[in-house]
Amino acid sequence: MKKQQLLKILVATAIFSSFSLVGCAPAVQVTVPVPLPARPVLQACPEDPGVQGKVTERGTVEVRVDDAIRLKRYISELEFCGKANVIILNGHIEKLENRLRALQ
Repeated sequence: MKKQQLLKILVATAIFSSFSLVGCAPAVQVTVPVPLPARPVLQACPEDPGVQGKVTERGTVEVRVDDAIRLKRYISELEFCGKANVIILNGHIEKLENRLRALQ
């Protein structure tokens, strides 16, 4: 009788261990911390100069000369700043994509 009980225990242990090995193997994953690049520092773009004008009856806008010059300067600086920030952000995106590719 002891041999039958011992055999049952061995068979049960073998079945349990085989199920536990098969069931646990896919769930075990090793994680590795991946450092992310620091957030990019963007350029500070110029603030709105607060230029105001009047719309005429002909559909044109009247602006004083000094305001027009400030508006022109503002638009050119804003365009340059925007382009520079896009380049910085695209470089940061490329760094993040490279980190993702390295993990795959």
